[in-house]
Amino acid sequence: NTPQRANADEAAIFGPEVGLSRRLYELGRRRIVILKVTGGAVPLAIDNSTPFDWNVNSTNESYQRLKDRAGKLFEDIEAQGSKYSVDGFYWIQGESDSNNAFADLYEQNLRDLVAAAKTDFDMPDDAKFVIGQTDVTQNNGVIYDFAGDPDCTTQPCIEAAANNAKVRAAQAKVAADTDNVEIVDTAPLARVEWEKIHLTNVSQLELGKRFAEVTELSEDNKLPAQDS
Repeated sequence: NTPQRANADEAAIFGPEVGLSRRLYELGRRRIVILKVTGGAVPLAIDNSTPFDWNVNSTNESYQRLKDRAGKLFEDIEAQGSKYSVDGFYWIQGESDSNNAFADLYEQNLRDLVAAAKTDFDMPDDAKFVIGQTDVTQNNGVIYDFAGDPDCTTQPCIEAAANNAKVRAAQAKVAADTDNVEIVDTAPLARVEWEKIHLTNVSQLELGKRFAEVTELSEDNKLPAQDS
Protein backbone atom coordinates (compact mmCIF):
# COMPACT_ATOMS: atom_id res chain seq x y z
CA ASN A 1 0.00 0.00 0.00
CA THR A 2 2.88 2.33 -0.81
CA PRO A 3 2.75 5.36 -3.11
CA GLN A 4 3.66 5.19 -6.75
CA ARG A 5 7.31 6.06 -7.32
CA ALA A 6 9.23 8.22 -9.77
CA ASN A 7 10.50 6.70 -13.00
CA ALA A 8 14.09 6.70 -11.75
CA ASP A 9 13.31 4.45 -8.79
CA GLU A 10 13.74 0.70 -8.96
CA ALA A 11 10.23 -0.16 -7.80
CA ALA A 12 7.77 -0.92 -10.57
CA ILE A 13 5.15 1.69 -11.38
CA PHE A 14 1.60 0.66 -12.20
CA GLY A 15 -1.80 2.23 -12.39
CA PRO A 16 -5.36 0.95 -12.85
CA GLU A 17 -4.38 -1.17 -15.87
CA VAL A 18 -3.32 -4.05 -13.58
CA GLY A 19 -6.62 -4.25 -11.70
CA LEU A 20 -8.46 -3.69 -14.98
CA SER A 21 -6.82 -6.60 -16.76
CA ARG A 22 -7.19 -8.95 -13.79
CA ARG A 23 -10.89 -8.20 -13.35
CA LEU A 24 -11.66 -8.39 -17.07
CA TYR A 25 -10.03 -11.82 -17.10
CA GLU A 26 -12.07 -12.91 -14.05
CA LEU A 27 -15.22 -11.77 -15.87
CA GLY A 28 -14.42 -13.91 -18.90
CA ARG A 29 -12.49 -11.62 -21.22
CA ARG A 30 -9.69 -13.16 -23.26
CA ARG A 31 -7.39 -11.97 -26.05
CA ILE A 32 -6.93 -8.54 -24.48
CA VAL A 33 -4.16 -6.07 -25.21
CA ILE A 34 -3.86 -2.98 -23.01
CA LEU A 35 -1.87 0.02 -24.20
CA LYS A 36 -0.92 2.50 -21.49
CA VAL A 37 0.21 6.01 -22.40
CA THR A 38 0.54 8.43 -19.52
CA GLY A 39 2.32 11.41 -18.03
CA GLY A 40 2.16 13.23 -14.73
CA ALA A 41 0.97 16.78 -14.04
CA VAL A 42 -0.37 17.26 -17.57
CA PRO A 43 -3.60 19.18 -18.31
CA LEU A 44 -6.28 18.42 -20.88
CA ALA A 45 -6.39 22.11 -21.75
CA ILE A 46 -3.98 23.67 -24.21
CA ASP A 47 -1.02 24.72 -22.08
CA ASN A 48 1.90 26.54 -23.69
CA SER A 49 4.05 26.01 -20.61
CA THR A 50 4.38 22.28 -21.32
CA PRO A 51 5.03 20.30 -24.53
CA PHE A 52 2.90 17.43 -23.27
CA ASP A 53 -0.68 18.64 -22.74
CA TRP A 54 -3.47 16.23 -23.72
CA ASN A 55 -5.57 18.59 -25.80
CA VAL A 56 -6.54 16.97 -29.10
CA ASN A 57 -5.90 20.23 -30.94
CA SER A 58 -2.30 20.51 -29.75
CA THR A 59 0.41 19.53 -32.23
CA ASN A 60 2.79 16.65 -31.45
CA GLU A 61 1.91 16.48 -27.77
CA SER A 62 0.41 13.75 -25.56
CA TYR A 63 -2.60 12.85 -27.70
CA GLN A 64 -0.38 12.51 -30.77
CA ARG A 65 1.99 10.34 -28.74
CA LEU A 66 -0.97 8.10 -27.90
CA LYS A 67 -1.91 7.84 -31.56
CA ASP A 68 1.68 7.07 -32.56
CA ARG A 69 2.07 4.31 -29.99
CA ALA A 70 -1.32 2.86 -30.85
CA GLY A 71 -0.36 2.82 -34.51
CA LYS A 72 2.79 0.84 -33.73
CA LEU A 73 0.77 -1.59 -31.62
CA PHE A 74 -1.76 -2.10 -34.40
CA GLU A 75 1.05 -2.76 -36.87
CA ASP A 76 2.51 -5.40 -34.56
CA ILE A 77 -0.86 -7.12 -34.19
CA GLU A 78 -1.48 -7.13 -37.94
CA ALA A 79 2.06 -8.42 -38.58
CA GLN A 80 1.10 -11.49 -36.57
CA GLY A 81 -1.86 -12.07 -38.86
CA SER A 82 -4.35 -11.04 -36.17
CA LYS A 83 -7.25 -8.61 -36.10
CA TYR A 84 -8.15 -6.10 -33.42
CA SER A 85 -10.73 -3.54 -32.38
CA VAL A 86 -10.52 -0.79 -29.78
CA ASP A 87 -13.43 -1.66 -27.51
CA GLY A 88 -12.53 0.38 -24.44
CA PHE A 89 -10.78 3.66 -23.63
CA TYR A 90 -10.04 4.34 -19.95
CA TRP A 91 -9.25 7.91 -18.95
CA ILE A 92 -8.00 9.06 -15.53
CA GLN A 93 -6.92 12.72 -15.53
CA GLY A 94 -8.15 16.11 -14.37
CA GLU A 95 -6.19 17.26 -11.34
CA SER A 96 -3.98 19.50 -13.49
CA ASP A 97 -7.08 21.27 -14.86
CA SER A 98 -8.56 22.02 -11.44
CA ASN A 99 -7.42 25.63 -11.43
CA ASN A 100 -8.62 29.09 -12.46
CA ALA A 101 -7.08 28.86 -15.92
CA PHE A 102 -8.47 25.52 -17.08
CA ALA A 103 -11.44 24.34 -15.00
CA ASP A 104 -14.09 26.15 -17.05
CA LEU A 105 -12.67 24.61 -20.24
CA TYR A 106 -12.67 21.02 -19.04
CA GLU A 107 -16.10 19.92 -20.23
CA GLN A 108 -15.55 20.94 -23.85
CA ASN A 109 -12.00 19.60 -23.85
CA LEU A 110 -13.24 16.25 -22.55
CA ARG A 111 -16.02 16.12 -25.15
CA ASP A 112 -13.41 16.79 -27.84
CA LEU A 113 -11.25 13.96 -26.49
CA VAL A 114 -14.12 11.47 -26.46
CA ALA A 115 -15.10 12.36 -30.03
CA ALA A 116 -11.51 12.25 -31.28
CA ALA A 117 -10.78 8.90 -29.65
CA LYS A 118 -13.88 7.28 -31.09
CA THR A 119 -12.95 8.54 -34.57
CA ASP A 120 -9.17 8.20 -34.56
CA PHE A 121 -9.21 4.66 -33.17
CA ASP A 122 -12.22 3.56 -35.23
CA MET A 123 -14.00 2.41 -32.08
CA PRO A 124 -17.22 0.41 -32.59
CA ASP A 125 -20.47 2.25 -31.86
CA ASP A 126 -20.92 0.27 -28.63
CA ALA A 127 -17.31 0.65 -27.46
CA LYS A 128 -16.90 2.21 -24.02
CA PHE A 129 -15.12 5.37 -22.96
CA VAL A 130 -14.68 5.24 -19.18
CA ILE A 131 -13.82 8.31 -17.11
CA GLY A 132 -12.12 8.13 -13.74
CA GLN A 133 -13.71 11.05 -11.92
CA THR A 134 -10.87 12.89 -10.21
CA ASP A 135 -10.95 14.62 -6.85
CA VAL A 136 -8.36 16.88 -5.18
CA THR A 137 -10.37 17.72 -2.06
CA GLN A 138 -8.01 15.89 0.29
CA ASN A 139 -4.93 17.36 -1.36
CA ASN A 140 -6.36 20.86 -1.07
CA GLY A 141 -6.94 20.20 2.61
CA VAL A 142 -3.27 19.32 3.09
CA ILE A 143 -2.07 22.37 1.13
CA TYR A 144 -4.26 24.94 2.84
CA ASP A 145 -3.89 23.45 6.29
CA PHE A 146 -0.13 23.86 5.84
CA ALA A 147 -0.74 27.43 4.62
CA GLY A 148 -2.62 28.25 7.83
CA ASP A 149 -6.15 27.96 6.42
CA PRO A 150 -7.50 24.67 7.82
CA ASP A 151 -11.13 25.81 7.56
CA CYS A 152 -10.81 26.96 3.92
CA THR A 153 -11.93 30.51 4.51
CA THR A 154 -9.41 32.33 2.30
CA GLN A 155 -10.11 33.12 -1.34
CA PRO A 156 -7.40 30.82 -2.78
CA CYS A 157 -8.81 27.82 -0.93
CA ILE A 158 -12.39 28.67 -1.85
CA GLU A 159 -11.37 28.98 -5.52
CA ALA A 160 -9.47 25.68 -5.39
CA ALA A 161 -12.54 23.89 -4.05
CA ALA A 162 -14.73 25.49 -6.70
CA ASN A 163 -12.37 24.48 -9.52
CA ASN A 164 -12.26 20.89 -8.29
CA ALA A 165 -16.05 20.86 -8.26
CA LYS A 166 -16.16 22.24 -11.82
CA VAL A 167 -13.92 19.49 -13.18
CA ARG A 168 -15.84 16.77 -11.36
CA ALA A 169 -19.14 18.18 -12.62
CA ALA A 170 -17.81 18.33 -16.18
CA GLN A 171 -16.73 14.70 -16.02
CA ALA A 172 -20.11 13.65 -14.67
CA LYS A 173 -22.01 15.67 -17.28
CA VAL A 174 -20.08 14.22 -20.22
CA ALA A 175 -20.70 10.71 -18.89
CA ALA A 176 -24.40 11.41 -18.32
CA ASP A 177 -25.27 12.78 -21.75
CA THR A 178 -22.87 10.95 -24.09
CA ASP A 179 -23.65 7.48 -25.41
CA ASN A 180 -21.40 4.70 -24.11
CA VAL A 181 -19.46 6.94 -21.74
CA GLU A 182 -19.27 5.61 -18.17
CA ILE A 183 -17.77 7.08 -15.00
CA VAL A 184 -16.06 5.77 -11.85
CA ASP A 185 -15.63 8.15 -8.90
CA THR A 186 -12.17 8.06 -7.31
CA ALA A 187 -13.15 10.21 -4.31
CA PRO A 188 -13.79 7.22 -1.98
CA LEU A 189 -10.42 5.60 -2.73
CA ALA A 190 -7.51 5.90 -0.31
CA ARG A 191 -4.67 8.20 -1.20
CA VAL A 192 -1.04 8.38 -0.19
CA GLU A 193 -1.01 9.66 3.37
CA TRP A 194 1.49 12.50 3.15
CA GLU A 195 0.06 14.41 0.17
CA LYS A 196 -3.43 12.95 -0.33
CA ILE A 197 -3.55 13.22 -4.11
CA HIS A 198 -2.00 10.09 -5.63
CA LEU A 199 -3.84 6.83 -5.11
CA THR A 200 -2.13 4.12 -3.09
CA ASN A 201 -1.19 0.90 -4.85
CA VAL A 202 -4.22 -0.85 -3.35
CA SER A 203 -6.45 1.95 -4.63
CA GLN A 204 -4.92 1.73 -8.11
CA LEU A 205 -5.85 -1.96 -8.20
CA GLU A 206 -9.36 -1.18 -6.96
CA LEU A 207 -9.86 1.59 -9.53
CA GLY A 208 -8.94 -0.80 -12.33
CA LYS A 209 -11.37 -3.36 -10.94
CA ARG A 210 -14.15 -0.77 -10.90
CA PHE A 211 -13.26 0.28 -14.46
CA ALA A 212 -13.81 -3.31 -15.56
CA GLU A 213 -17.02 -3.79 -13.64
CA VAL A 214 -18.69 -0.61 -14.91
CA THR A 215 -18.40 -1.98 -18.45
CA GLU A 216 -18.92 -5.70 -17.84
CA LEU A 217 -21.40 -6.41 -15.05
CA SER A 218 -24.39 -4.74 -16.68
CA GLU A 219 -25.74 -6.13 -19.91
CA ASP A 220 -26.51 -2.61 -21.09
CA ASN A 221 -22.93 -1.48 -20.45
CA LYS A 222 -21.07 -4.57 -21.59
CA LEU A 223 -18.06 -4.08 -23.82
CA PRO A 224 -18.52 -5.20 -27.45
CA ALA A 225 -18.53 -8.96 -27.84
CA GLN A 226 -15.32 -10.53 -29.04
CA ASP A 227 -15.51 -12.92 -31.95
CA SER A 228 -12.88 -15.25 -33.32
